[in-house]
Amino acid sequence: MRSQGRRNMDGNDREGNEPRTEWSPSPAWLRFGASAGRVVACVLFSAGYLCDVAAVGGVAWVYFFPTLMVAIPIGRIAYESGRYVAARRSGMVVAVMRIGPVDVVPRRKGWHVRWKHYIHPLPAGYVHALPDPSRPLRMPMIRFALGGAVATVALATLVASTIPLLHTYVERWSMAGLAAALLIPVSSLFPNSLIPASPVLESGGVMAWRWWKHPPAEAWMARPLALSRVLRGTPISALGPEDLDILLDESVSGTWYALKRHQQRGEWTRVTDLGHRIDTLIPEHRYAKSAFAELVDVTRSEIAFAAAVTDRDATRLPTPDALRLSRWGDSPLAARCAAWRAHLAGDGEAWRRAMDECIRIAENSVDRSLAASERLIAGQLYGDVEASPGRQ
Repeated sequence: MRSQGRRNMDGNDREGNEPRTEWSPSPAWLRFGASAGRVVACVLFSAGYLCDVAAVGGVAWVYFFPTLMVAIPIGRIAYESGRYVAARRSGMVVAVMRIGPVDVVPRRKGWHVRWKHYIHPLPAGYVHALPDPSRPLRMPMIRFALGGAVATVALATLVASTIPLLHTYVERWSMAGLAAALLIPVSSLFPNSLIPASPVLESGGVMAWRWWKHPPAEAWMARPLALSRVLRGTPISALGPEDLDILLDESVSGTWYALKRHQQRGEWTRVTDLGHRIDTLIPEHRYAKSAFAELVDVTRSEIAFAAAVTDRDATRLPTPDALRLSRWGDSPLAARCAAWRAHLAGDGEAWRRAMDECIRIAENSVDRSLAASERLIAGQLYGDVEASPGRQ
């Protein structure tokens, strides 16, 4: 069950002031949906295999598994790319996309890609997108939920359309088997569990049904909308009290937002005080600890930067290894550290180059508040940045 509110996310006012309980599928329906998704995947798998049996007979298994090794990654790429395109065309900000073992962070210009293995279980792919708070959300969320399936079906249809153009019996049945295998990611529309005994996760299909038949209240989307305002250019220190109450909770991510708020306000001692807080919030379960490991590491690096500022001591800056880890996700921390080190050394030219690099990295991030944040931090550190050494 979810929290309540007075306005639907499709932009329509509710009648009356009575709170309501948000719709959620029952656990039984989620389990049924997960079973149905497995059945769909098995049917598509079997259809592809039977097509290869029709093509090459008893050696079909030798022929089919290489087809799967090609078709399933391509189908997954099509699925997640479809969700990405649907999100962007619906005005959403895409923070990160994952396809198999590959993490992709969009930039304003280009992409940041890495191969990353996590010990905690993850879906075969996902797109983390945040909607535009200024628009009605119902249709953008439905398009986002169904975008992957539409793209996968379109790709499989394109492949199947080439069958009449092929000359031999073997080629035609093989292409039909490829088309069936390409559709396997469509089973992701059904609720799924990473392993049969694990909790069942909602899916694109459940999301689309929710937004089509039961558009939730504003309170149900309060945190994603607060995050969206940040990604769209509002520094955390300029958010309204309602958004701050949502983001500055007692969690690892809440500590991160508190840290950024203190930085932007020049409260460096309060940043260093967060070191004790982050240590107490690290989850004990190894899966949760793995999921938050990178955020914990970059938070500690930012706390080390604050300590170097408080003591005006460059030796307290984060280590090179810590700065290397922070570069994932377009963090300008390494350049900011270089600027502070140059400032303490009185090297105006090196300071200028590092500041330019810091702002360039921030401006290329999909997080549009990052450049504003870095300018606020620079203003707290150096006063009038344009009049600082090397800028005359």
